[in-house]
Amino acid sequence: MKGENRHFELTSETKINAHGAKLYRIRCISPVIDVSVGDLGGWIQRVKNLSCNAWIYNDAEVFGDAIVTGNAEISGNAKIFDNANVSGDASVSSMAMVSGCAKISGNAEVTGNAKVFGNAWICDSKVSENAAISGNAIVNMNSEIRGYAKVYGNAEISQEKLFGHEEVFEDTALMAMAGYCS
Repeated sequence: MKGENRHFELTSETKINAHGAKLYRIRCISPVIDVSVGDLGGWIQRVKNLSCNAWIYNDAEVFGDAIVTGNAEISGNAKIFDNANVSGDASVSSMAMVSGCAKISGNAEVTGNAKVFGNAWICDSKVSENAAISGNAIVNMNSEIRGYAKVYGNAEISQEKLFGHEEVFEDTALMAMAGYCS
């Protein structure tokens, strides 16, 4: 795109991932976060997958129409795909997967083998280990979901902690204090 000011370039190093997408390794061309000029990053399918000051590290992959923006960081072997959006100061790491139309924003952290998909929204909260958030679920306001916990349907979790094999679903709302991330 003419006049575009990017902090990375696509290298000639490519691979076909498990989903059949051709990915390009990125290289930093302008310092951002803790990344120096010349540092290699992770993998993207197209330039529009990454913008602002966001960065993709290690063997992490962003593909499809997914977007990583703001100061977000994707690392480890994390996968962001479909129409997922990771923004703000959010981080997705380890083997975590974010897909569908899921949104990860604010200071959210998704790590371990956690999965966030569907239209789920995670804001200023942590999802880790083998937790799964899906459907139209919202997890916000410093909530923590871990273990094998599941939040799905139209459930909303605010300032709560779920561990082990707990499930919250349908139209359930667990809130220590009402409010939403903006």
